[in-house]
This record gives sequence, C-alpha cells and structure tokens, in this order.
Amino acid sequence: MDIHVRYWSTMPERVTTRFYTSVFMGHSTAEDLQEKLLGALEDLPLARAVQLSMDGPNVNLKCFRGMQEYLQQNHQVQCLDLGTCGLHTIHNACKAGVVASKWGLENLLSSLSAIFHDAPARREDFSTVTDQVTFPLNFASHHWVENVPVIERAITLWGDVQKYVACAKKKEVNLPKCASFIQLSDFCQDPLLLAKLKFAVGIAMILKPFLTEYQLDKPLVFFLKRDLECLVRKLLARFVKGSVLSASTGVVGMLKMDVADQITMYHQRKLILGTLLNKYSKPRR
Repeated sequence: MDIHVRYWSTMPERVTTRFYTSVFMGHSTAEDLQEKLLGALEDLPLARAVQLSMDGPNVNLKCFRGMQEYLQQNHQVQCLDLGTCGLHTIHNACKAGVVASKWGLENLLSSLSAIFHDAPARREDFSTVTDQVTFPLNFASHHWVENVPVIERAITLWGDVQKYVACAKKKEVNLPKCASFIQLSDFCQDPLLLAKLKFAVGIAMILKPFLTEYQLDKPLVFFLKRDLECLVRKLLARFVKGSVLSASTGVVGMLKMDVADQITMYHQRKLILGTLLNKYSKPRR
C-alpha cells in the first residue's frame, strides 16, 4: 500500500503532494489496513488530518470509518467525509447506465476484443474477407469512459465484422465455434446497433472531461459540487424538459425531480441524441 501526503508547503506556497512511504501487506481486511496506516503515519500530527483519500472498494470505506473513530477517540477530530474516488464513481455510473439500457454493449465490445485476441487464423480470415488490417481494441469493463476509442473502433469496423460473420456462416472461411462469435452473430441482427454505439460514445464524451480535469495534482474539492451538478444537468438535458431543469435550482432541487414522470421528459422526437445519431434517429418515410 503506497501512502501519499498532501499538505500546504511554505516553499513554494502551494498545496503539494509527496510520496511518504509504502507498507507491505499480506492480509488486507479493513482492520489490517487501519493498523498498517496508523503505524506508517505515527510520526505525523494526525490531529491536523483533513481528509483520507481512497478509491472505491468497501474495505476502504470500513477502514475510513475505523479511522474516524480512532481520530475522534484519540484526538477529538474527524476527517472530511468526501466519499470515495470520484473517478471510480463516474466509471461505475457509466457502466451502470450501459447495463440498465439492456442493449448488451458490454457483451458486444468484449466479444469483439476476444474473437481476434491471440487468434492469428481468424485475423487472417478477417483480413482476407474485408481487406481490413485494423482490428478491434481491447475492452476494459472497469474503465467505461476510457473505452471511447474502443467503441469508436467498433463503429468503424462494424460493417467489416458483419461481412466476416456472414462469410463464416457460409463457410467461405473457417467458422468459429466460440461464444464470442455466437454473440457477434446475434448482434449482427440488430439494425439499431450502430445508433446504440454512437449514443454510448456521446454519453461517454460528456463524462470524459470530468475525468481529465480531476486527475490533476491540485486541490479541486472546492469545485467538486459545482462540477458534478453541471455534469448531471448536461446528461439530464438530453431527456428532461428545459423548463423542468430550470425550475429545479441547486443540487437538492435537481435530486427532487421525478425522472420517471413522463411529464418531465421530452417527447421521443425531441430527445437530444447528438449529431452522431441524426441519420439514425430521423423517421423513415
């Protein structure tokens, strides 16, 4: 476990982050984490601690609660409770949205990654059928927002993938018998797949600037509330009527909106889907 300390430096006068020490652990329960953390920080004035930063696993949350109790009992202070890593939260929120759509995009992207991974024969067949030398990128299910290039590559290659699947079914090239091919074959039957992929890219592109801005070595917590509210409002603006959003002032007002109420939502023809989807969302004559 690496421990970094963020503090106010007098030379120069600014907030500075420095590596402090590493702790080598076998077991890593919340109690183990707390014990090792307190041992590593015993030379520091914990009574002046402001915040304990961490990522998202529940074991860290339990460790934080234990640290709060320790600080209260021994120093009569507590750290600010700012929750877990905001970057993990954004990634997990994006993933939850994709799963909630029930479009199965996570299965599509993982299948595209798997079918050609360490499979030179399939790569050769794909190139033979499509004259394509570019292949799908690896999909990381735990970093959804960073999968924008993966989705964009899938969009670019989807026509070639359909051609490859069709030729394999006709046995013009070897017919894969793996689960990823079966999945891709099913996805080839979805006429709206490209629209779904482009919608996913549009949502991820709204979220991506937040990840970039908050992966800096600067104290940004002062802007977190404002930026998170702005981010959520941008997402809601695609579905929720402008008049409803304008009437919901502040975070509390926004959270009180009933997004399940059809009255608050745009009619489906007025949904803001993004320019990428224009040609897919226009009604056919």
